[in-house]
Amino acid sequence: MRSMKKTALFIAIACAAGFAQADEKDDLIIKVGGGLMAQEKEIKFQTGGRLQWDYNLAKKNGETDESDIHVRRARIYVKSTVGDWSLKSQFNIDQASETDDGAREDSGGTVEDLYITYEGFGKPAKISVGHQRVEFSLEDYTSSNDNTFLERSAVTEAYSVGRLAGIQVKGDIDGLHYGVGLFEDGEDKTEASEMFLAARVAYAADIDGGLVHVGLGSHNQGEDTLTAGLELAGVFGPLHAQAEYMQRSIDDADDLAGSYVQVGYVLTGETRPYKAGKFKRIKPASSKGAYEVVVRATQGDGNYSDTELGATEASEIGIGLNYYANNNVRLGMSYSVAEGDATSDEGQEFRARAQFVF
Repeated sequence: MRSMKKTALFIAIACAAGFAQADEKDDLIIKVGGGLMAQEKEIKFQTGGRLQWDYNLAKKNGETDESDIHVRRARIYVKSTVGDWSLKSQFNIDQASETDDGAREDSGGTVEDLYITYEGFGKPAKISVGHQRVEFSLEDYTSSNDNTFLERSAVTEAYSVGRLAGIQVKGDIDGLHYGVGLFEDGEDKTEASEMFLAARVAYAADIDGGLVHVGLGSHNQGEDTLTAGLELAGVFGPLHAQAEYMQRSIDDADDLAGSYVQVGYVLTGETRPYKAGKFKRIKPASSKGAYEVVVRATQGDGNYSDTELGATEASEIGIGLNYYANNNVRLGMSYSVAEGDATSDEGQEFRARAQFVF
């Protein structure tokens, strides 16, 4: 606690000093809004974070399994840049997630991002070394701050990798985005770690005033395993849609496959932003905020823990409503129902979220 107070005091003093210098030096820039950013010549410093408070009501076969208010995500990050090099460190202060069998796990004090990036080649190629997101899937690569549905689909949860330690190269060239990396597989530090390769490429084209996105991805995490994904998305004014199909092939075992289709509409007319191979959240055009509705259908093998069915083959359909008060605050709710394909199990979830991003 004492160290946290010292850190907060240091940042406050640094900010005060920065504002004092701003009157004396024309080359010092300080911005606040989406976090704090200070820059002087080739040195840049940024801070930011997120807080998501959720109410979750989940039932299985008519019986309530969950009904509580909890912190879904509480994170803070710092990013520093000196010349062509940058460092990003992001940590969980608190986080709630679910295991494959639907059990709740709460964690705090864990690392999300901790990596160094060389940016000397510009947008065409940035090389990162450290703990970072493994690029695979449009929905997974899009931040939890910016996904239209409050939780990622059961298919994305089952086939994407999340964050691991490794080296990754990303780039953007004339509408083409790519990411390829080599990552460490497994948490057992007593044995030599297996390494696996992950790659994703996406192309976005402007068509008739809208945007169409097509992407492909793959990774071979897991022994004798290959996972592949296909992405298709589009934005046309206030209408946006995305769909993904994912398949996992394992030697001497049946293939697993699943897909989802999602369609959203911004009732107040704003367009969902897209940049560098992923979506961003709605930015309200007026002080009254922006409203958005979304529907999603999921089918096949996946992790349906949100609707209490766990890792299984199922069908799920959901609907959601979002209110973006401004660029930082979002209020949302969603309702999903699912049914197991091989069992008679039925699950449902209602979720409401208050989100603040800075």
